Amino acid sequence: MSDLFMICGELREVERTTAPRWVGGGPNPPNVVRLSTEQSLVLKDHHQKLLQNLYNKAIVPGTAPEKLKYGDIDILVDKRLPGFNRIKLLEALDAKHAARPGHISSFAILVPGELDKYFQLGIHVCKQGYYGWETMKYSYGDLWHIISTIVTRYELMLNNTGLYIRVALQRGDIKREGLFCLKSSPQEMMEFLRSDAVQYSSRFGTIDVGFRWCAASRLFRSDIFEKESVRDNGRRGQCIANLLPSGCLHLIVHH
Repeated sequence: MSDLFMICGELREVERTTAPRWVGGGPNPPNVVRLSTEQSLVLKDHHQKLLQNLYNKAIVPGTAPEKLKYGDIDILVDKRLPGFNRIKLLEALDAKHAARPGHISSFAILVPGELDKYFQLGIHVCKQGYYGWETMKYSYGDLWHIISTIVTRYELMLNNTGLYIRVALQRGDIKREGLFCLKSSPQEMMEFLRSDAVQYSSRFGTIDVGFRWCAASRLFRSDIFEKESVRDNGRRGQCIANLLPSGCLHLIVHH
């Protein structure tokens, strides 16, 4: 894990010293700046409460530990409330610029007390029924990218709707690749990984604690972050079979 600590430390230093960029582009982009921890806490709380008046739910996902500067603020929301429209949203945010380069709507909002400095607010509308899962997945910075890398070795995949197993499906002479959902609840997924849900809920005070939480999973292997020149799919398949209840893999493959 020491190499992983070093790499992530270097990435964090790059993040701290690189100026944020307005995702909307354009010939005259707003002057987007980083926020201090104090500014971020105040603005997160204010805009989370504001969006709770427009959406059924709104939450700021858990922040990566030891983060000192914030290039943007991300808020996850669940379902619009009756009477919602984009004009009301823009007025409530008092946004001077808006863009939607992908699945997240981004807004440039003046930093309180400034005349030409903006912070970037991203609003991510969760897929219906998956608010809890997406809140987990987007928490704590790159933590879930690390977990995703860990489980990939076992032909498992984490996405915005659950933890899936990759399987070869066959009906008669027709073969195809497919995905079978193993877990779609954060609690069940952590139980499957044998990760400490209580520690996760209490947040991570340091990067080291977060990484060690990842490494405590029963699926973690020390060579996971090394490049593999040869992949033994048979061995990997056997690993999957050992993780599932007896006969479960057979039922999935021949479904």
